[in-house]
Amino acid sequence: MKGKEMSHHLLIFLPKKEAKMAKRESKFQRDLVKELKAEYPGSYVFKINGKQGYPDLIFLYEDKWATLECKKSAKAKHRPNQDEHVERMNNMSFSSFIYPENKQEVLHELSIFMGKHQSNVYPWKPRDIRSEHIFQVVEQDA
Repeated sequence: MKGKEMSHHLLIFLPKKEAKMAKRESKFQRDLVKELKAEYPGSYVFKINGKQGYPDLIFLYEDKWATLECKKSAKAKHRPNQDEHVERMNNMSFSSFIYPENKQEVLHELSIFMGKHQSNVYPWKPRDIRSEHIFQVVEQDA
């Protein structure tokens, strides 16, 4: 077609189950961003797009920053390099995987890191993200 520009669109069809899960993760992420902005007035939350494996969100508040990788559930698979990037950024500042099952714990740790709350419960730097995959809570005989 001479003289006319053509637009090209790529359509990707996901199986119903995958599409539903992606929708659930994006809603979780949207709700999380709203919650962060409400809890930390004047903060910035940016979605990181582009490079594979980088956390989904970067959160800036006063003189601190954090990154969060949103997952639809604790059982959701990690993409290549995600563990490495989250671990490296956690060593620089604060970074964590966050999903509905650990949301309150991560937000509590984030509030301590950002200086909003003091705690004797978590007196150390936020947990090593690798520990989620290594340790389990077990009952001990009394």
